[in-house]
Formats: sequence, structure tokens, C-alpha cells
Amino acid sequence: MLVVEGEVDKAPTEGIEIATAPDEPVPILTDSEITALLKTCAVGRGRPGTFARPIFLSRRDEVILRLLLDTGVRVFELCGLKLEDVEIRRDGLL
Repeated sequence: MLVVEGEVDKAPTEGIEIATAPDEPVPILTDSEITALLKTCAVGRGRPGTFARPIFLSRRDEVILRLLLDTGVRVFELCGLKLEDVEIRRDGLL
């Protein structure tokens, strides 16, 4: 419109390629594949008040998987996530 009205000589979008949808849809994990992924993180509860590295790492991995699966966040965004970026509601309704 600005070109037609003489405000600019050429459109600012000139030369920009328009994105097209991929020919094949992005593959989606099945319920059984998701269950299998989450089972790889299953660990026991451990003893209260003691740190067990394998339990910590398994729970961390499960949280990472659940965030990726449930929110659609990209890996890059998840890696840059800070505690202040997360809103934690304490009323039990997330």
C-alpha cells in the first residue's frame, strides 16, 4: 500500500521468501512411545533427607520430558529457562 501511495519506492518485504508448509507432517509420538520414554525415568523414592544422585537425575529427566511433551516448549527455550520464568501456583491447581 505504501508503494501505491508513493511513500516508499519498494515494498519492505520484497525479496523475502514466503514460508511454505512442509510436505510431510511432523511426526508425533504415540501414547505408548511417551509411556516408554517416561518409564526410563522411573526410580524409587529413596530415603527422606538424603541425596541420591541416580534418583535426582531420573526425576530431573522426567521433568524435562514432561515439560517438552506437555508445553511444546523448544529445547533451546527449556535450556534457557530460569526459576523466575516459572510461575508456581501453590494452591494445587497448575
